[in-house]
Amino acid sequence: MKRIVISVATALVLGTVGLYYGAPSLFKEPLLSANRHLSGLEEKTADAAMHTIHYLDNGTPQTPRRATAVARPSFCCTAFLRRKIIGWILRDRSPASTG
Repeated sequence: MKRIVISVATALVLGTVGLYYGAPSLFKEPLLSANRHLSGLEEKTADAAMHTIHYLDNGTPQTPRRATAVARPSFCCTAFLRRKIIGWILRDRSPASTG
C-alpha cells in the first residue's frame, strides 16, 4: 500500500513538472491572471502610431508628493573628490591650487 501511494505521488509530481515544461502555455495565463488579480491590476492596451502598447493599471491615479517646507539636496561624491573639495576650502579657496 505504501509503495502504491509513493508511486502515485511521484507520478503526479513528475507529470505536473513534465507538463509545466512541456506545455508552459497551459500554466502561463492562469498564473498571470491570478497574480494580476491578487495585485489589483488590470491589463489594458493603448494604440499609438500603429503600435499597441500593453500595460497594467490599478485604476487609481497617482497623487503627486507634497512639497516639503525645506528642500534638502543630497550631496554625494567620491573620496577623491571629497578630499579635493575639503582641501580647496581649507587652503586658499583657489581651484588652481588643488593640483
